[in-house]
Amino acid sequence: MTGIADPAGPIKDEVGSQGWSTRTSAILVAMVSLATLVAVAPHLLLVANTPTGGDMGAHVLGPAYLRDVLLPSGRIMGWSNHWFAGFPIFYFYFPLPSLVIVALDLALPYGVAFKTVTVVGLVALAPATYFLVRSMGFARPVAAVAAAAGGVYAFMETPTPNIFGGTIASSLAGEFSYSWSFAFSLVYLGCLLRAVHDDRKYFMGAAAALAGTALCHVIPTMGVVFASLFVLVGSLFVAVGRSGWWERLRTAADRKRAEGGLSSLVVPGTWAVGFMLAAFWALPLVILLRYTTEMDWQPLAGFDELVPVELWPVAILGVIGLVVALRRTGRALGPAALTLVPIPAFFLLGQGAKLWNGRALPHWFFGLHLFAGIAVGLLVVAACRRLPERTPTWWVQTGIVGTVLVLVFGARIGQPAWDLENPAGWVGTLRLEPLVERISGPDLLVAAAGVLLLWLVGRRPRPATRTVLPVLASVAITGVIFVGVVTEENYVGAWARWNYLGYEGKATWSEYAGVMSSVGALPPGRVQWEANSELNKYGTPMAPMLFPYWTEGTHPSMEGLYFESSVTTPFHFLNASELSTSPSNPIPGLAYHNRDIDRGAVHMRLFNVSYYVAYTDTAKDRADRHPDFTIVGDSPPFRIYSLPESSLVEAAVNQPWVFEESGSGLLNSLVTTFTDDTEPHFVDVALDWYEDISLVDQWIVADGPRHWERITPDLDGATVPIAADSDVEVSDVVLEDHRVAFSTTGVGLPHLIKVSYFPNWTAYGAEGPWRATPAFMVVVPTDREVELRFENTWVEIAGLGLTLAGAVVLVIWLVALVRRRMVPAAPPPEALRDPALQGTGRSGYD
Repeated sequence: MTGIADPAGPIKDEVGSQGWSTRTSAILVAMVSLATLVAVAPHLLLVANTPTGGDMGAHVLGPAYLRDVLLPSGRIMGWSNHWFAGFPIFYFYFPLPSLVIVALDLALPYGVAFKTVTVVGLVALAPATYFLVRSMGFARPVAAVAAAAGGVYAFMETPTPNIFGGTIASSLAGEFSYSWSFAFSLVYLGCLLRAVHDDRKYFMGAAAALAGTALCHVIPTMGVVFASLFVLVGSLFVAVGRSGWWERLRTAADRKRAEGGLSSLVVPGTWAVGFMLAAFWALPLVILLRYTTEMDWQPLAGFDELVPVELWPVAILGVIGLVVALRRTGRALGPAALTLVPIPAFFLLGQGAKLWNGRALPHWFFGLHLFAGIAVGLLVVAACRRLPERTPTWWVQTGIVGTVLVLVFGARIGQPAWDLENPAGWVGTLRLEPLVERISGPDLLVAAAGVLLLWLVGRRPRPATRTVLPVLASVAITGVIFVGVVTEENYVGAWARWNYLGYEGKATWSEYAGVMSSVGALPPGRVQWEANSELNKYGTPMAPMLFPYWTEGTHPSMEGLYFESSVTTPFHFLNASELSTSPSNPIPGLAYHNRDIDRGAVHMRLFNVSYYVAYTDTAKDRADRHPDFTIVGDSPPFRIYSLPESSLVEAAVNQPWVFEESGSGLLNSLVTTFTDDTEPHFVDVALDWYEDISLVDQWIVADGPRHWERITPDLDGATVPIAADSDVEVSDVVLEDHRVAFSTTGVGLPHLIKVSYFPNWTAYGAEGPWRATPAFMVVVPTDREVELRFENTWVEIAGLGLTLAGAVVLVIWLVALVRRRMVPAAPPPEALRDPALQGTGRSGYD
């Protein structure tokens, strides 16, 4: 048995004949996945409730909207009025996990389907790791140990709380799409290595995996595309290093080697086909990126964030494993690049970049685990060469007994198995109270499993050392981490139970259901609610985001989850600060006015908000004293207020000002993804406008007729009142999922539509729409009847066309692959049929 990387060519069964089978690898990998599943309260995954906890508690709205509105209308991406005065849903968030939830919902309750999808990426991590390490050319025992090490990355909790991505903690916080993308990225890299070095049949698998990576999250996609550059460079060096490769390619003298010269085309080919498959979503994302909101997250800094002290042992082993892997095989170059690229990203992504540098760290942390596992696997393989071929049975039995004792008498797992208030008499006689008090129910299961293993080992012949040591290493890596996770001191297990017990499983469910029911009984209208961290007792501080979920869309919430997806987001958080006792104020640098209810009342009218829901006594006292807030319901501890009637559509009293921003094209949007943008943009002007409450009736637009006054960022313009023959009457206002309509007598006058701006809105019976302050739309009616429709543009059409083309390429490839396999192999030459020549190496033509 060898622990070195496999040579070039198809990965063969190099150790199966020596006692290590594919079944052994499958069992060990399944063990790691099972440990991951057990850590997230699997019995609660089958409970038909509504999951909660962190962002997950708000994520439940997205797939439900996809199921109920988007897919029936022939869309995957579209418009939703449920949050932020409207936002483009699934344009800037990842659709594949939600599509899978909808598919599973055909056979499962929605809550069960949702919870299942939240754990799939985590469970897939170990198999994906094993596949990658095998694709790097390492032997199965090494790959099994590395899969255990890579799989337990999911249990990582340092830094605390770990919300970077790819771990159990981050998935419970709502980043389950990231865990999907993370697993897909490893499969892509594995398929790519095999397609370049072994067999072109993996090409389309690599392209499909890359599309899956992109459709689940963009950050792992960027990381793995960068890593694939090193696979490309490696393939080019291999091609150049082959003597006379161009002549063979030109003459096809040696077809097999000539095809090897084309390996450099595999990498860009997977990029092209992968992007085509994902283009229906990826192309609009790229083209429309400038319509996202920058949250301006505070970047991480310091060596302790990059290499936490608790990770030092793994980091040391990981660096050793990385160096050894690179020395043994060039195939390790891509995975090594995937591991190391987060380091410069960590330091280069600063304040103002759209990407938070913490999001770059998962591949770094995972890579350290991966290469540490490879190092341990190679060490175990080396030890096997120096030990007896067969391991004495009593050694294995001793190891089992020692492991059981460590697990049972190590860190406490769960509650005591017995009631100690009335212990049996023999317990006191033998003074076994400490022992009985120490043993829990899970401890008894571990002990029972140990007894079963002892019996099985005793009934079989002495096992091969080359099997025993890698298995023990894999079990030890997984077992130690798993025990650490399920102990009482660990928060992941408790977090999983909190999430998967659902909203309905909380002691405060009646309070939460009560306010949802009370608001749902009121006439339809937008809801602004008081932000407060204490709302976590209902499942998550974001629980009120689900007003539209529980009221079937009749009462949209002004706050939603997909912060970056709406241009209205910063203005909502300014409103929330004015109407909350303890607002979160998550976007740095905004001019917050905490607990300023007078400003809040003005902004509620501007945003056409119908109801305000107060939680704290302080907020209730302020609202009770304000003339614009009228109590319409009490649902303790919440109080519901109605606000003065306003209209979704208003006619202008002053001629709008126009601010034409520069430097807002596609290139600038892509560049500012990684750097700070210092150019003034429309949102900057809108924020300054929002700060000056006296300008509420002096709208600023991003474009408009030539006679409208152009202004600079200093907001220095002349107010031009609009003279109308009579009061303008706006009536028959209709707000639907992808449509806004109204009637007006003010033909030719600017009208403000209090729905978030997005370029897919098309006006009929009016000029525009143009983006207007704070984040709405302005039109100039040319007819009494005006309608705005959210329609697909060339971007969506082109993206869909590319995806269909990619699907056609995929089908053609699969058909060709099947046909090649169905072609019978050519019979050997007649001479080779002579038994006397077989095995001699002679062709029969000598």
